[in-house]
Amino acid sequence: MAFLKLCDIGKIYSSENNVAVGIRKVNLSFDKGEFVAVTGKSGSGKTTLLNVIGGLDSYEEGEMYIEGKPTSHYIKADWDEYVAKYVSFIFQDYNILESFTVFENIEFALTSVKDLKERKRRALEIAERVGLKDRLNTKGVKLSGGEKQRTVIARAIAKDSPVILADEPTGNLDSVNAKSILALLKEVSEEKLVIVVTHNYEDVKEYATRHIRIFDGKIESDEVFEKVSEAEYYKENDEEYEKERQYVFGRRKEKKKLTFQQRCVNARDKFMLGLKRFATRPKQNILISFMLFLALSSIMLSIALVGNTSSAGNYLLNDMEGRVIVAQYGTTAYDETSAEALKEKYGAKKFIMHDHYLDNSVDVILAYQSSKDYKQMRLDLADSKKVDKGRLPQQVNEVALKLPYNFAKDYEIGDEIVLLSNTWDIGGCNQGVGYTVVGIDYCLDNRDPVCVYLTDEGYELYANFLRLGTGRIYGLIIEVDDEGFPVLNGQSSSYIDFNSDDISLVIDASLTGKTVQCSQKVGENEGVYVLALQEAALLFCDVEYVPGLKPLIAGDFDSDNIVLRFSLEKFKEYYTHTSSQISLIFDNAQAAEKAYAELTEDGYMALVAADIQSLSEESLSEKLIEFFSGTLLTLAFSVTITLIIVVTLIKLMILGKKDVSIFRTMGIPDKVVKASTYVQLFLAMIPAVIASAIFIIILYFAPIGDVIAFMGWNSAIMIALGIAVLLLILAAVYNRLIYRQKIRKGLRRANK
Repeated sequence: MAFLKLCDIGKIYSSENNVAVGIRKVNLSFDKGEFVAVTGKSGSGKTTLLNVIGGLDSYEEGEMYIEGKPTSHYIKADWDEYVAKYVSFIFQDYNILESFTVFENIEFALTSVKDLKERKRRALEIAERVGLKDRLNTKGVKLSGGEKQRTVIARAIAKDSPVILADEPTGNLDSVNAKSILALLKEVSEEKLVIVVTHNYEDVKEYATRHIRIFDGKIESDEVFEKVSEAEYYKENDEEYEKERQYVFGRRKEKKKLTFQQRCVNARDKFMLGLKRFATRPKQNILISFMLFLALSSIMLSIALVGNTSSAGNYLLNDMEGRVIVAQYGTTAYDETSAEALKEKYGAKKFIMHDHYLDNSVDVILAYQSSKDYKQMRLDLADSKKVDKGRLPQQVNEVALKLPYNFAKDYEIGDEIVLLSNTWDIGGCNQGVGYTVVGIDYCLDNRDPVCVYLTDEGYELYANFLRLGTGRIYGLIIEVDDEGFPVLNGQSSSYIDFNSDDISLVIDASLTGKTVQCSQKVGENEGVYVLALQEAALLFCDVEYVPGLKPLIAGDFDSDNIVLRFSLEKFKEYYTHTSSQISLIFDNAQAAEKAYAELTEDGYMALVAADIQSLSEESLSEKLIEFFSGTLLTLAFSVTITLIIVVTLIKLMILGKKDVSIFRTMGIPDKVVKASTYVQLFLAMIPAVIASAIFIIILYFAPIGDVIAFMGWNSAIMIALGIAVLLLILAAVYNRLIYRQKIRKGLRRANK
């Protein structure tokens, strides 16, 4: 039985309005060792015959046998396997991989050779045989027509298929090169079946062993000049043939197990082909990377904007470890004595008076600047904290700051800051407590609360200031004796009215233990001014009379404003020491839970801060309404952009379908070609990820960085995984679209 046999083969082309016959009732047999010339007028059916033999076109009538096995039942996957195993093509219009070099065009046709050194040796040998040794590193697009044709012929030889089908292989060659190519095909035909379609039989006459003429879709003549011996192949009763039919009709063929080295070579081929597809189409892949950059940036920016919770007020309680909040039913208030007794009774390591200020935000400005230039932070104690720069606070007038990196440029160690009770005037008066920054703890995530770490005494100072600084301070009588020295009389009913428009109150811990002198004597004719001397009590003076004195809070003052400064010691003499609730701090969460149970059993109102922190003050419906009302447009925009980008990416990738169709004719395994699509997309993703990261980082550190939330590593990994899944889907869709159509259709459309 012949190696390749056609029995009553008919091919019909149909369109909406007409039906055309390509070939009809074709009966031919071919064997290895033949060099067959096929001639006929244009439109006679030569190319149709070639496409049917090559598996590029189906047939509607008859049967075609390959090695004795019928093919009429083949589905598309079977034809793809047939093309990969049996046929090499030499096309009239080249179908060269124009973005690949000559060497790469040949080498990738040798993927069946798993020894890489042997693959390279054979590629070089074949290139030399077709006269392209000096053009190995030249890309296909820069070759002349003849060089392209020789490259395609070299590629067909490299594939080492038993059948070589050539459509006008010498049509673009000069006579010298044409003869050398035909001689090479003749040499190859000693072990293969070579079928050449040509308009000019005289060119191939001296090489042909057989001449077939086609007219109007039928075989007009079939002349055999050199008869070759027929080989025996499968017969219908052959057991192996039956196994083959069972595989075709649904059973899986047993797969050959590859060695570890062969698997490594396969992986290398997949990566290298994907790398070449990425590198050799720069314009296409730059556009793909740009589209991926837009998708990534859109998603990241949406998450950054939607997830921005950088405000210090966006938390319920300060959930420091071991904190239990304690109060009593009724109006009972705690002083330091009763708080100390409670601490000892339940085994706490310390107590915090006026602890509710830990659960609120505070406005922070740099000293001597306007209260309008503030940032919101939350208060926290310096216990067990750490800093990246400087040290933790040790004195009452020292603080450390926890800042995201996009705030880092705003604060330095040594800065003086003022903690304000609010950002607006109370009765025309700005109020604040001055501290010195001694340490900074940096963090990436600006959704974490920005914190001010204080010592216990520093927190006590600020908490009591807030309690007194929201109205009038009673009990401070400020008089001047005949000599101009201050008189402190806490028994008088006079007071300082904080509803005055001219007074600013600042508790300045830096005055502790110091003596403040005035440069000139204060007399009765100049009003009531008080100046702290040996007592270091307080300073109450017009800035005009004290050279060098500047208010800690600037911007709303002129030379007539009055600054009132307290030292810590004298301030403590005038504040009230009671608190309606306190916090007990225990060594760990387990001790806090135990104390909580005991406190509630003893009739106290108690809360474990870590437990209540996870609860929300809003209902689920309220949160959903807030979320969608605030972010729906942003998310809708992001989703729309992503969908547009997905469609655009598919269209961009389709531009490279010609290369994929050529890969399929070269015998490159489908798994290698499909995997290379994934590699190409993931390589395009790398610059997109880098560019998106740079874009977000620039925004993060820009002046508007406080509205760009750091999404955290978990979110970044989730986004990367999401994009990776998107790319996997895109590659799968692309491969399905390409492999759904026949090779001939992909080549034909690509060449239009």
